[in-house]
Amino acid sequence: MIIRGNTKLIALIGKNISHTLSPLIHNYLISHYKLNAVYIPIDLKYDFENFYNFFKKSNNFIGCNITIPYKEDAFRFSDTVVGDAKKIGSVNTLKLEGNKIFGYNTDVDGFLFTLKNNLHFSAEGKNITILGSGATCKTVVHALNKEATGITIVSRNKKNIEHLISEKIKWKKFNNNLECLTFFNTDLIINTTPLGIKGETIDINWDILKDNVAIFDLIYFDTPLIIEAKNRNITCSNGKNMLIYQAIKSFEIWTQVKVPDFFIDNIKNEVFNAKK
Repeated sequence: MIIRGNTKLIALIGKNISHTLSPLIHNYLISHYKLNAVYIPIDLKYDFENFYNFFKKSNNFIGCNITIPYKEDAFRFSDTVVGDAKKIGSVNTLKLEGNKIFGYNTDVDGFLFTLKNNLHFSAEGKNITILGSGATCKTVVHALNKEATGITIVSRNKKNIEHLISEKIKWKKFNNNLECLTFFNTDLIINTTPLGIKGETIDINWDILKDNVAIFDLIYFDTPLIIEAKNRNITCSNGKNMLIYQAIKSFEIWTQVKVPDFFIDNIKNEVFNAKK
């Protein structure tokens, strides 16, 4: 990769992102399609607004991915919010066109792709439990709300999702990750929290789960939750395919290049396996 004065910049904006694999994925795509661009991580300690103003005035930046804790800030500051992001209130992809910033949410695409192709799960008529109440929780609720019979959000506080609570969407308090969680009538458990990244366990009463329960941990490697589910022969998936698919959709927004779905396997084989 040769970086020139006119090389276009794309970045991941987040906090504590040293573990991220997004630069590997995007620079693989940039290299494959021979684009004059580079994707970099920017670990932003605070003040998203200052970065936003810098981003908007740059001649090199064409776009950004946004991760925790700035997805809702990105929504507020976008000049135009597009598609699913409007209803979710959360943006994970910014595109700079002229002097305007457009906000998108490609997490929905990645989530639904993995739900269908890895878990082979249909939410129609099902009861769903979501762990966590951050921006990603809102994305998941949006993706499942039409088809699911009931959704329970389990988190430490409900301030962030109070507007979602209804007869269909309930909230249950989660004190800490040492608490044993009981789910009597759940068809799918989704972890949207960071618990598991550092090896933390989520204590679940496994013995009372339904026989056909499925587990989806959005963290992109096998956490203790997924390892335990596999040991119990429970249908489960980590978030690796979600990460890759949402990245592909962001890449398409920035570059107008259509990436075929089989590139997910290429990226897993040539990027993830190479990293090992």
